[in-house]
Amino acid sequence: MKVKTTAKSIRLGGGPILAVDYCGMRFLLRSHAPYAYTCGTYGWNFDVYSVDSITICTGYRGMPGRTPDYALMREYENQARRVWEDYDTPYEERAEEVERLLSEFLSKTADAFGW
Repeated sequence: MKVKTTAKSIRLGGGPILAVDYCGMRFLLRSHAPYAYTCGTYGWNFDVYSVDSITICTGYRGMPGRTPDYALMREYENQARRVWEDYDTPYEERAEEVERLLSEFLSKTADAFGW
């Protein structure tokens, strides 16, 4: 279940924050559930995930954090899509492979930002 929060409380929570467009990491985050969301005058703003001690915000507007290298993100997202679309492989194996890809992407992003 998601809890309602604010962008300010996410910023004050400490730790690195990654801001990604809506559905920018939908295949990489498929096995994860958001723990929080924000909303405002115009409705839903973004969801908040926590992976490998990095907070990931995905949505439309008002997201705190730094934006990743989109070329790198797109590369890993396409790899994750190909893994999820391989229906000959059992679900658990696909989920493990995508989790490995997500950790690798977050590690490279953390190194690039000096986190």
